Amino acid sequence: MLVFWLCALPVAAFTLVGLLIAIASVGDPSAKIVIKTRDVTAGRVAFVFLLTVLGFCAVLLAHELIHLLAHPKAGLSRDSIVGVWPRAFVFYAFYDNEMSRNRFLVMIALPFMVLSLGPVLLFWMSRKVLLWLVFVALINGIGSCFDLLVIAMVLAQVPSNAVIRNKGWLTYWKPRAGI
Repeated sequence: MLVFWLCALPVAAFTLVGLLIAIASVGDPSAKIVIKTRDVTAGRVAFVFLLTVLGFCAVLLAHELIHLLAHPKAGLSRDSIVGVWPRAFVFYAFYDNEMSRNRFLVMIALPFMVLSLGPVLLFWMSRKVLLWLVFVALINGIGSCFDLLVIAMVLAQVPSNAVIRNKGWLTYWKPRAGI
């Protein structure tokens, strides 16, 4: 497990830098961040901190709900489980059955595509950068490092005709029956 975490760190760094470069390439002349030190008070700092924590939680929850939507039956199956692991500060969406390798890949990739690449595409199309959406894209991009690592591992190790099943922290695959 430690090796997985250590491998995820460079993926997170690469993803963060890639998203920052993509967002900076929009060239929005209205994108300015100005901090007036005379306006900084303890109350405002606390408010911004609280807003940041709530935003972080909202992005994590949205990320897991998007995973859920890609489950078979759009997450309405008895095999779809959504939960919170408070000790690890983790929300999760888990599918407790088999699914095809390709559906698994879509399920794993969808939050990154919607919450990180989607805003960048919106910025490029509108030529405007929204700071709160930059926050969403970057937080989700960093949080998606594990998903991106799983995608690379599945593409490298699992044949396209396989089915995949998670059992706790372990992922298993087998050839699809009848093929």
